[in-house]
Order: sequence, then structure tokens, then C-alpha cells
Amino acid sequence: MSEVKRISIVFLILTFGSLHAISKQTQIDSLQNLLTVHTKPDTTRAKLLTSLSFRFRHIAPDKGLAYGRESLSIAKTIGDSAYQALALKNIGYNHYYLNDYDSAIEYYSRSLVINEALANKNQIASLLNAMGIVLNTQGNIPEALAYHKKALAINEELENKLGIASNRINMGNLYFSEANFASALEYYLIALAIYEEMGDARRTANVLNNISTVYLNQKNYPLALEGYNKALAINQKSDNKHRVTSNLFNIGLAHKFQNEYDSALEYFTKAHTLASELENRSLMASTKDEIGMTYLLLDQYQLALANAKEGLKIRKELGETSMVLASNYTIAYIYHKMERPHLALKYAKMALSISEETNNLSNVKDASEIMYKSSKSIRDHEAALKYLEKYMTAKDSLFSISKTKEIAKLSAVHELKQKEAENTLLQKEREVIQSNIKVRDALINKQQLWIAIVLSILILLVLFAAFMYRSWQAKKRMSNSIKELNQSQSRWFTNIAHEFRTPLTLVTGPLSNILSREGHQLNTKTLEEIKLIKRNGDHLTKLVNEILDISKLEAGVSSITVSETDMSLLVHNILTTFQLQTLEKDINIETNVPESLFLGIDREKITTVINNLISNALKFTDPGGKITINLTKNESIEKVVLTVGDTGVGIAPEHQPLVFDRYFQAVNSISEKTNMSQGGSGLGLALSYEIVNLLDGEISVESKLGEGSEFTVSLPMNTVAETMSSESPLSSASDDIISMERETVTLTEITTVLLVEDHTEMRKYIKDLLTDRYQVIEARDGIEAFEYLTDKSSKSVDLVLSDIMMPGMNGLELVKKIKSELPEKILPIILITARAGEQDKLRGLRVGVDDYVVKPFQAEELLARIENIVVNTISRKNAAIEIAADSGLDEISSSYTEKLLLRLENEVIDQVSNSQLSVEYLADFASMHSRTLSRYLKKTTGLTPGKFIRDIRLQLALQFLETKKYNTVHEIANAVGFESPAHFTQAFIKRYGKRPSEYLS
Repeated sequence: MSEVKRISIVFLILTFGSLHAISKQTQIDSLQNLLTVHTKPDTTRAKLLTSLSFRFRHIAPDKGLAYGRESLSIAKTIGDSAYQALALKNIGYNHYYLNDYDSAIEYYSRSLVINEALANKNQIASLLNAMGIVLNTQGNIPEALAYHKKALAINEELENKLGIASNRINMGNLYFSEANFASALEYYLIALAIYEEMGDARRTANVLNNISTVYLNQKNYPLALEGYNKALAINQKSDNKHRVTSNLFNIGLAHKFQNEYDSALEYFTKAHTLASELENRSLMASTKDEIGMTYLLLDQYQLALANAKEGLKIRKELGETSMVLASNYTIAYIYHKMERPHLALKYAKMALSISEETNNLSNVKDASEIMYKSSKSIRDHEAALKYLEKYMTAKDSLFSISKTKEIAKLSAVHELKQKEAENTLLQKEREVIQSNIKVRDALINKQQLWIAIVLSILILLVLFAAFMYRSWQAKKRMSNSIKELNQSQSRWFTNIAHEFRTPLTLVTGPLSNILSREGHQLNTKTLEEIKLIKRNGDHLTKLVNEILDISKLEAGVSSITVSETDMSLLVHNILTTFQLQTLEKDINIETNVPESLFLGIDREKITTVINNLISNALKFTDPGGKITINLTKNESIEKVVLTVGDTGVGIAPEHQPLVFDRYFQAVNSISEKTNMSQGGSGLGLALSYEIVNLLDGEISVESKLGEGSEFTVSLPMNTVAETMSSESPLSSASDDIISMERETVTLTEITTVLLVEDHTEMRKYIKDLLTDRYQVIEARDGIEAFEYLTDKSSKSVDLVLSDIMMPGMNGLELVKKIKSELPEKILPIILITARAGEQDKLRGLRVGVDDYVVKPFQAEELLARIENIVVNTISRKNAAIEIAADSGLDEISSSYTEKLLLRLENEVIDQVSNSQLSVEYLADFASMHSRTLSRYLKKTTGLTPGKFIRDIRLQLALQFLETKKYNTVHEIANAVGFESPAHFTQAFIKRYGKRPSEYLS
């Protein structure tokens, strides 16, 4: 976080936040006493409630909301429109301070309608001003400015000087938030002149603060100091210690920015002393922060650290999340400057955690940068790379957001002009309607009114009866058809997600080609925009994949991905995500967890269980309580046991058997109100129960009402092989396996590819990709493709590249027809599909498909797969010619050939993690000489034995990547028998045209 940005945040809190916190407690106490005495729901009570609602808006808006609602109810009962409008306005104020901006606008608008009917221009101007402030907070600057201008026009008409000055300040604040300091200064100076003319010392001091802050941001430090000192003199004269403290702090800032560090420390220290006297802990923390930052600038790191830590301690006690984040970052930065990377990492990690929880991208970027530098300095290159990626991602996202805001701002200006035109028409329509209402009201007498009321009641009763009857019928029909509807919706989402894959290919594919082919020639702006489109295309691809995953879950298909997991580390990592909640509720967490405990388990699913149990314990444990977490290995029953206990409200005995039922929520007599306030869906424990059962475990609960609960999860001690093949020099066989050199194949003529695709643009895109390397023949569907293949006058085809989903004859039907009716052709087939599931691939492999390419795909991936198939096919043909006279191979029947090939494939799969798997081993397994095995494999597959082994390793690696069975490329490389991740990556790119890491990201 930059220094200037950090100080601007602190200044706004001091200037506005601390002043708002200064309530007139005596007046509030007096009003509450009067309210207790006056219980009759009349105008007097409505007035008292309105006053309390207004005064509580800063210090306890939830209470202010309650007072405002009661005031509104009384005003409606007694028919007082003026108090209705005032109550609505105060409710809007309280919603604003609760950060519920949409509700604030709603209540302001309702109050505005009543005040317009009453022609109360003072209130209209005040409401327009309030709505402008809300819109400014929401970032809608153009519309906020329009509201303030309307309010200003009314106040000028009324010659309301205080209102005019207030409007000028709010308009200045708008320009200040847009960094338009010149315009902000212009409006602040006008307000200053009005306050000085009126002799209003308090408001004069406030606007001087604002003016000085503009000078501070313009780096005009002498004028900033002059303004702050004037404000200080005024506040000292009125003995307003709160504002004096704020002034001293701001003067310290101005001195610090002028590099006058001794003077800055002097004023910060004075401000801290006064804040301590006033017991203003937020201001105490701010002064400690700035003293620490100043010592940091003086390279006095120990003093900087001591003060920053004091500030952090106070922030934590106050629960100021955003400032706890800033303090953690400051301490991390100090440790970084002190060249103490481990401690820098500790505090930067806490800052990063809060930043990610609050979705603060700017702070994510700053904290990630510190963590990257610190990890790099301790030579933890893997962590350094991880945090560098976080830093770059946050930086790119901030850039995208800034561009989006610029576009939104332009759109808002355009929409504002349209709204102004629409408002003019609406105003005219409103006048006509109001005129018609007056005429109608004059014609209606009491008798007509009673007749209308009676008829309305009768009509409502009839409509209600009809509605109830129709509802009963609808529910009856729904109970019979809801299952079919859910299945239909699931199919629709799945199909539409598949349909997205073709246009996604046509978006991301050409973009990737442009970046790889012409990226270095593009100007920076164009390159960034193309990368932005590419990133969002990739993001859309991810969303499509998520939709498909949800469809699988809804269909009741839930697989387990087992990986070696350190349960101790996992528990500690999960606990860090609850750190802020435990601090806020003052709950102590005790853990009894071994240093490490490895378990073969589905990491994602067990994380969900632990999260649910800890969250449940936090929810039902009162402040000051305790949560205990134990993790043990019970050798006698071969179980790993996790317990999560709390000192919360407990569960009644009759409810304990039901806690794992879906939607069940226990309401305890001892704390019914508490439980009702906690909310929840009743799904967390039910989900945990289902997951634990899926993992072959058990979950149970023991609880005593009023003392607490303990949940126990028992899991079988499954293990994953902890040791991979030992590092040793590669044998000649493994050299053959990882060799990156292709077998030399002589192409006697250009390879001909039959491209079968019904989508015109997709067909053209693929043809353009292939034209430079292959001769391409096009077919619009399976029927046209098969007619071409059976036409004896047509040119011979070397490979078929076909889409699956096509009208007439689809891709799978085409493959079946080729294999059954043209068995003499050695014709490899690659299918392009939008369906990426394992079942879809198995269907294709069963009918003889050689390879799959899943949409959206990269050009390099498609070309690599075609090249592999073509080379293998040509090698197979050449091998067949070379060994046609080999009597040894002629003796092997076709049925035995298929069985032998299947046995060899299964043996390689069984031995895949063995990096020393050799040609000699396979020859012994097949009871052949190694040379005979080599010639046999070349004839049947087009591959040498070494490449045959490598190809199976790579196919399994692709399967592991697609199913997310392992978390890192290194793990997958070891699992499929590559001793070097670098060699594995090279081989994978050569085979599939994509880096393995792209599947994991």
C-alpha cells in the first residue's frame, strides 16, 4: 500500500468518523427518560422517537432504525404526513449508516414524495442532498452530482446559507473522491466564505480541514500547514479536544510529507497524548501507526516496529478489520526492510488473508509483493512463484476494474441525461394524474365509498377462494411433475453449457493465435485489451466447466479423488480462516494436533466437513467461550479420529438423533432466542454426514444442554504411497522412454485430412489451421463424409477429423460405419467434442476412435495430436511393409494380436510408476525376443516399445490432470514414471500441445 493512499484513508476516518462518534449522551438520556414516561401513541411520542432515531444514526443505527419504524407507525395511525416524511427520512439515514444503501435510497424517495405533496422545499433540498451522498458512496458520481445541483438550486431560491454551504461541501467531496482537486477546492472555498460571513467557528474549522487536505494531496504543504494551524487555533479556543487532536494529527501528516520527521513526531506524539486522555482508542491506534511509519522513514526500525505493533494490538481489540489489515502490512514491510523475511512472511500472510476475505485487490497485490520478495530471499522458489502469480493476477484485475469503472462512468452520464428527460415527462404526467384524482375525490360521497368497500371485500373474498383452489390444484400437479422438471432443467443447463464450447473455441483460439503470431508487433494498449478478452474467455470456459460439474452432482454422481494429505497441516490452515471470527467473539481455540499425520483421503471433501464443524461450533458458542479440536490416530481400531468440541448452548437429548437430518434446526429451551438469531439452513451437518459416509467413516455427537457439544469424526487409516521411485541414473531403456526425438518418417506425399464439421465458422477456422501442413477435404456431416470415403474416384484420405454432434449422421455413427463397412482401410480418426466426460470418451474409444480433442482447444493442441496420429499411422504402414515376410510375426493370429496388445497395455499401466520399466521387461512378459517385440509393436501401433511405454504414461498423465487426482506436475510426473518433471513437461507438450500446468490452474 502506498504511503499517500494509506494516509488519505486515515485522514477521512479522523475527520469524519471520530467526529460522528461524539454523541450528545445527555440529550439522548433525557429523551429516553421522556419516552419511558410518555407511552401514549400520539404526536408527542412520535416527536420523541423521531429525535432519538436521528441522534442514534451515527452511534447505533440499528437502534435508530427501531425508533424510526415506531415513529412511522404512530405517524400513520394519527394521519400526520409531516411526521411520516420525517420518520421515513430518519429510517433512510440509519440504513445508510448500516451500509444498506439501496434501502436508504428507497426510504429517502418515499419521504421525498410526501414532502413534494406538502411543498416542503427545505426538506426536499435536504433529501436530495442525502440521496446525493448515498450515490457518491456507491460510486455513481454523475447522478450524485445531479442531485446536489438540484438541492443547491432549491437552497439558493430559499436563500438558505447553511444549505448552500452544505451543498458546496458535498459537491467538493464528490470532486475530491474523483481526484479533481481544483474543482473540490473551488467549492470548499465558497463554503468557507459563507461560514466566515456567518461567524460559524465550528464549521469554519471543519471546512479549513477539507481545504488543507486538498493542498496536502496537491503537495502544497505550506498552504496545507497554514490551513490546519488556523483550524487548530479555532478548536483550541472553543476547547474542543476531539477536533484539536484531529488537527494535531493532520499537522503531523503535513510535516511528514515535507520530510520534516522530527516535527511530525512531535505533533503525532501530542495527538496520541490527547487521544489517550479522551480514551479515543481508534485515534490512539492511528497515531501509533503514523509514529511507526515516521520512524521507518528515519530507518529506526526497532522504534517503528514497537509503535506499529501497539497500533495493531489496539486495532484488534476494536475489531477494525481494514485497519488490522493495514497494520499487518506495515509490520510486514518493516520486517522486510530489516531483512527478516520469515517474520515479514508471517505478518504479510495475515494481511493477505484479510485482503482475500474482504476482496480488497489493492491490498492483495501489496501483501503478495512482500510475500514474493520474502519467499525469494529465503530461496523458497515454489512459494515465491505462487505469490508472484497472486501479485500479477491482482495487478491485472485492478487494471481491468479501473477500465470497467471508466466505462461505467461514461454510461452513467448518458443514462443521467436520459433520466432527466424521462423525469420531465413523468412530472407532467404526475400533475395530470393529481388533477384527475382531485376531480374524482370531489365526486365520491360516503355512500359510494361504502358500496365500493363492500364490493371490494366481496371481490377479494371470491378471488382469495379462487386463488386457494388453484393453489391446491397447482401443488397437486407439482408434486407429480417436480422430479421431471428438475431433470429437464439439469439437462437444459448441461446442453447449453456444451453449446457454449464451440463459440468459446472460436473466441479463445484465434486470440491465442494472434498473441503467439503477432503479439510482439501490437502496441501495448491493444495487446492488453486482447489479453483481457483472452482472460475473460478462459474465465467463461471455467464457468462452463463449473456448470457441468454441478450437473454431475445433481445427477447423483460424486466421485472421490484420493491424495496424500497432511491432516495436521490441513486443520491449522482451516483454523487461520476463522481467526478473525474468534477474535471478534473473544473465543479461545485449543488444539491437540500432532506435528504431522498423513492420510489418503479426498482433501476437498474433508475440508468441507472440518469447515462445517468449526463454523457450527463458532455459531453456537457465546463470547468468552472455548472450542477444542483434537486429532489422533487410534491404532487399535485403525482409525484417525477428529473431535470438535465447544462450550456453547448444547443440544437437547431428544434433538441429538436428528441433527444430521437435512433442514433440521434444534431450538433449545435454554437459549431459544439465541438459536433463532443464529439462522442457518440446516444443511451443513447433513452434508458433513453424507461426505463422511462416502469416505467410509463415521460421525457422531455428544452434547449436554447448557454445557456444550462435541462432534467426532472417525476415518479409516487409508494411506497413499509416501515414497516414489528412488532417484537414480536412467538406464538405456528409460532413455528411450523419455527421448524427445521423433522417429524419422518420410512423407511421400502431402497428408490428406477429411474434416467433418457442420458449423461453418468452426470448419473454416480448423481448415485455416491445417492448410499450411495438410491437404484438407471438407464435409458438412457424417453422411457427406461417408459418401466421399466410399467413392472410388475420390482422393485417398489419411486421417478423419470429425465433430461429434451433427445432424443426419453424428461423429460416433460415422466411426461405427467406417469400422464396420471399411475394415480394410487403416484410417485413424480424431473426434472433436464439447462433451468432456469420461463416459463420453469411453463411448468413442469402444467404437475405434484414436484420439479426442475437447472444445475449446488451442491450435497447438490440435496440431500436436494430428501430427502424433499421422506419424504413428505412417510408421505402422512402413513397419507392415518392412516385415511382411517375417514368418515369426505371420504366425500370430489377429485375435491373439489383439489380446497380446491388451495384455501389454495393462502391464504397462500396472507398472506405470516404475521409472525403470524397460523393453527387456516387456519382451520377457510377452515371451518374445526384444527385437521381435519391437517389430510387432511397430506393425500394430506404429510405435517403438520405448515410445509405446511413453505414450501410455502420457495418456494416464492426461487422465490424472483432467480428474485433478494430483495437485502438482511433480506428483503426476512421479506417478507415471518420469524421474524428471522437466522431461515430463517436454513430452506432454509434444504429445498434446499444452503444458500440464494449464490443466491444474
